[in-house]
Amino acid sequence: MFFSQKPIPTKLKIETREVAERFSVLGDLEISVKTFGTSLQFDFVTKNMSKSGLLIRSQANPLPYRENTLLEINVDPKLQRITKPVSLMGKVTRRVDLTSGEVDLGISVIGELSDMEGWNQCVSSFEKVALQRASSSIKADSNAG
Repeated sequence: MFFSQKPIPTKLKIETREVAERFSVLGDLEISVKTFGTSLQFDFVTKNMSKSGLLIRSQANPLPYRENTLLEINVDPKLQRITKPVSLMGKVTRRVDLTSGEVDLGISVIGELSDMEGWNQCVSSFEKVALQRASSSIKADSNAG
């Protein structure tokens, strides 16, 4: 996993944080999200992911989530890339209301509510698939030229 340092501007100083490399999951990972203490849950499809966060999309609009909202994130193991459900704590870092009516949320993973090893297993599995897709694409391009 590759990490880079990104400056985070604040009023007092510039801080840095580690940001893991993101890779596309092509909608292969479905998750459900809710705020703590509520039963109202929304389903999302993951656009890309890394060990430190997710970009997720929902067709449900309006969504009650704004920047800095803390979320309970449940990852569905139906694709058999993970052996048991994974629950994470996340924070909305970005919200984009698309013209299509869909909503994209950038989520920073800030903790685990279950087993963090399950999340690491999930990320590793999708990273492997993304690298295989990229390798296949490069081979196809080189054979076409």
